[in-house]
Amino acid sequence: MTEDNTRNAATKSKAPTNAAEPISSKRSKNNLGDAVVDKDTSIVSSENTNKILISARANDFSSKTWWMVDMHNGDDEENSTTQGATALVKRCMRVYNWSIGKTRKVLTAYRQFLTLKKEHKDWNATILSPSYLVDQMWHQHILDVVNYTHDMMLLCGHVVGHNPDGALDLQQKTERDETTHKALEERFANKYDKEIWGVDSTDTSANQGDFTVRVTDKNGIMNK
Repeated sequence: MTEDNTRNAATKSKAPTNAAEPISSKRSKNNLGDAVVDKDTSIVSSENTNKILISARANDFSSKTWWMVDMHNGDDEENSTTQGATALVKRCMRVYNWSIGKTRKVLTAYRQFLTLKKEHKDWNATILSPSYLVDQMWHQHILDVVNYTHDMMLLCGHVVGHNPDGALDLQQKTERDETTHKALEERFANKYDKEIWGVDSTDTSANQGDFTVRVTDKNGIMNK
């Protein structure tokens, strides 16, 4: 090999593998293929072929501690947090003017709802439906989109999708409601709040797993 050829080969070996790819100290390769990601960015993905880029978050929770509510958390700026169930509870109390007691009950129902979502792998809102009050809390969680994505990966191992047009097909909505009520009875038996879930069971129908669904107004009050 001539001296010129040796020099050219050495130059090529030092060149970036992709000339269009910018070189930055803030960017690095990750172990999910060839994506180049800022250090300020996390990749939430269950498969290497399905990459979702979202803002990074220091996660101080486990799937159990996320649900713990501390109403004194955030009283001072130094200890304030926008993550976890505490932030969600305070937001719902502020937006809907709910009492702490009512909000805690809805939070319990919301946890049961996500448990069913995970167990049924209902990621695209085709199997189960929330009650009105659970749906209200779910909406407030979804609005915090970055934390919601992180939270769902932590709590369910998958982002739980919401279909805002799901109630347009009344027949399918009714089927999802019935499936949800039966799943609640099978999974939680008498450990779920029928009032929060908008469900009332009678002595004659409870043994058969049949339920009468009551309609709630915007404040979650049962209409007979």
